[in-house]
Amino acid sequence: MGKKKLILLVCFISFLIAFFAIKIIQINGIESLKLRSSMTILDRHNRPLQTTSTEGVIQAWIPLKDVPIEFQNILIFSEDKGFYYHFGFDPKAILRSFYLNIKNGRVVSGASTITQQLVRVGSNDPKRTVYRKIKETLLAIGYEIRYSKTQILEAYINSVYLGHSRVGFSSASHFYFDTPLHASSLSESVRLICLLRSPHYLDPFKYPERLKRISTTLLERAKSKGVISLELLNHAKRTHVSYFKKQANREAEHFTQFLLNDIPNSKRYGTVRSTLDLELQKNVSRIVNDEISKLSNLNVTNASCLVVDVHTGDVLVYLGSKAFHDIESSGQVDGVQALRQPGSTLKPFVYGLALEESFSLNTLVPDLPLEFHGEGGHFIPQNYAESFSGMVSLRTALANSLNIPALYISQKLGVEPVLERLRAVGLNSLSKDPNYYGLGIVLGNGEVTMWELAHAYLVLARGGTQIPLKIQSKNQETQSTIVLDERIVYLINDVLSDNNARDLSFGLNSPLSQSFPAAVKTGTSTNYRDNWTIGHTPDYLVAVWVGNFDGSPMQNVSGVSGAGPIWHRVMKEVVGSRKSEFTPTDDVFSRVICSDSHMLLGTHCLATMTEVFTSDMLNSQRVCTPKEHVHSAIKKYEQNREPVNDFIEIVFPSHNTYFAIDPNISRERQILKIDYVAKYGVDDVRVFVDDIELDVFEWQLTKGNHKIDIRGHIKNGLVKDTVYITVF
Repeated sequence: MGKKKLILLVCFISFLIAFFAIKIIQINGIESLKLRSSMTILDRHNRPLQTTSTEGVIQAWIPLKDVPIEFQNILIFSEDKGFYYHFGFDPKAILRSFYLNIKNGRVVSGASTITQQLVRVGSNDPKRTVYRKIKETLLAIGYEIRYSKTQILEAYINSVYLGHSRVGFSSASHFYFDTPLHASSLSESVRLICLLRSPHYLDPFKYPERLKRISTTLLERAKSKGVISLELLNHAKRTHVSYFKKQANREAEHFTQFLLNDIPNSKRYGTVRSTLDLELQKNVSRIVNDEISKLSNLNVTNASCLVVDVHTGDVLVYLGSKAFHDIESSGQVDGVQALRQPGSTLKPFVYGLALEESFSLNTLVPDLPLEFHGEGGHFIPQNYAESFSGMVSLRTALANSLNIPALYISQKLGVEPVLERLRAVGLNSLSKDPNYYGLGIVLGNGEVTMWELAHAYLVLARGGTQIPLKIQSKNQETQSTIVLDERIVYLINDVLSDNNARDLSFGLNSPLSQSFPAAVKTGTSTNYRDNWTIGHTPDYLVAVWVGNFDGSPMQNVSGVSGAGPIWHRVMKEVVGSRKSEFTPTDDVFSRVICSDSHMLLGTHCLATMTEVFTSDMLNSQRVCTPKEHVHSAIKKYEQNREPVNDFIEIVFPSHNTYFAIDPNISRERQILKIDYVAKYGVDDVRVFVDDIELDVFEWQLTKGNHKIDIRGHIKNGLVKDTVYITVF
C-alpha cells in the first residue's frame, strides 16, 4: 500500500472515530424516551385510573422485572436473536439483509437489532438511507457502551409504537385487551409482538384474522427453536383472544382531575401512584347510586363521598358525584371541592372549645324558646324538631344536635373565638369577618368544602393532631401538628359515638348506629339544600353529602335520612373486620352522676348515669343534694312537659371577669357591650350597672368593682340575672 493511500485510510478511520465519539456524547439517552407528554395515574394497588397525553400518544412505563420472562424470550426471538451477544449491530444479519434486498430488488429486511430499533425510536427519522443506517449503527454501539442490556431491553419494551396512539407494550396491552402486560396470555402477548411489524397492516380491530395467522406462525417458529414448549404452543392456539379497544382509562375522574391540578404541566409524564383504592371506589359508587335512587321522588339527584385512612391521611375514596357523565344531574361538578353550607356539622368543634373553658359534659344548658340579643341584632331560633327539652346536659345537646344550646354556648364563647377555632382545624373557606356570620356560624351559615370538613374531622379522629389529606402515595413521613387537646377530643368522640345519648332526636335504630364504635355527626342546611353525615372510627373517616348541584331544595330530607344511609353502608364496607375503640387518655375519668341534676352522685339520687371528665373538670364538680334547685326545675319539665319560664341570663360579660383600661385608647372608645339571652316571652328587658339603669346595652368602662343586672318582665312577675366584674 502506498504512503498516500495509507494516509487517506488513517484519515478516514480518524474521521470515523471522531464522528463516533461525538455521536456518543450527543446521545440523548434512554431517559429521554420516557414521554414527557404522557402520564399514567395508578391506584394504591397499581391499577390504572387514567392515562393523560398532551401530544396524542400514550405511554405507560413498566419495569423490566414486571415483564414476564416468556414475553421477553419471544420478543428477542422475533426481533433480535443475538441480542445478548452482539455489540449493537449484527454483521451476519446485515449481510443476510443485503442479500435479500438485492435479490428482491427492494428493501424487504432491515436487519436492525433491538438496540438499533431503539436508536431509531429516539431519532424519529423515517428515511431509510445508507447514511441513516450507518448513523444508527454507530449510535447503537454508543448505547451498548453507555447502558446495560437490561436497560436497553426495558427502554425498547416501553418505547415502540404499536398503533392507536399507544407507545410501549404495557400501554398497548391495556388498550387492546384491558389487561396489564404481566397478566396477558401468551396468545395476547404474541399478537402485541407481531404488531411491531406494521401496526396499521395488522390492526386487530380491522384485520384480526391476519394478525392471528401471523402470530400463530411466530408461535410455531418459537416452538421449533425450543423457545416455548409444545404444551404452551397448544394452549396458546386454544386461547380465545378478545379485543377490548379501551379508549382511555377513565376511572375516578374527579379524583384524577384534582390530582392533575396539583402537578405542573412540565412534570406530567411517567407514572404516578395515588392513594385511591379503585375497588373500594367502585363499591362506594354502587352504594351511592343505590341509595340516591331511593330518594329520587324527594328531589334528590346527587351525592359525594370521601373515605380517608385516619392513620396516614390517605384518600381511599374520592367520589365527586354519583356519575361523572350524568349531564342531567350535573355529574361533572366535583362535590368534594364545591362550597356548601355545612349545617350542624360544625357543632362538635364549638362544643370542644366550650369544654376547654368552664363547661363539662354534664353542664346544664337551656333548650328553651329563647331570644338571642347581641351586636348582630336579635333573633328567635328553632330546633330542627320544632320542640324544646328544657335544661339539658352538653352531652344531650351535642348528641341530639339541638340548636338552642349550641347558640347559647356560642354566645357565651363569642363569635370570634368560635371562628378562630373553626379555621384552626382547617375550615379556611370561612374567611369573612365574624360579624358577617354572627351566631349563625355554629349552625353552618358559612360555606366550606367536603375536603375541608373531612380534614377538620380527621383532627377528631386522630385525637387532636392534624395531618394533610394525601392523594399521592409517597414513602415519606407525614408531619403532624397538635391542634386540639386530646382529652377534649376524647370527650367529643365519646358523645358522638353514644347511640343512647342521641335517642331524643334520632332514635336508637337510626342509620347513625353501627355494630362498632363510630363517632358521627349530621348536618342539614337551610331549606334542605344540603345534608351531611360525617363520622369516623379510630381507623377510617367517611364523609357524605347529599343534595342537588343546581341548588334546588330537597323535600324534607335531613342528614340522617339522606346522607345517613349512605354513610352507614360505606362505613360498614370500609371497616369490615377492623373494628377499634376510642381509647381514653390518662387524664380522663369516668364518674357516676345523678341523672336528674347531672351533678356527682349524692346519697339520695335514685336515677344514675356515667359521665366522663378531665381532672380539671372534676375539681369543679359538686355533689348533688336534695335541695338543689335544678332538681325541681328539671322534674317540673319532665312531669308537665312545659319549659321553665323564669329564664334570662347575661352571656357577656361573664361573672367575675376582669377588664383593664388601656391608657393608649381614648376613654370614649372603651365601651363594654352587654349581651343577654332570654326565654321567648320575656319583655321590657332593662340593664343596670351598680343599680343605675342604662339607656342602651353599652357601658363606658370605669375603674372599680361593679354589679351588672339585667331585668325583664313575664306574665308571672320579674326575672333577672346578675354578674360582677372588676375594672382596673
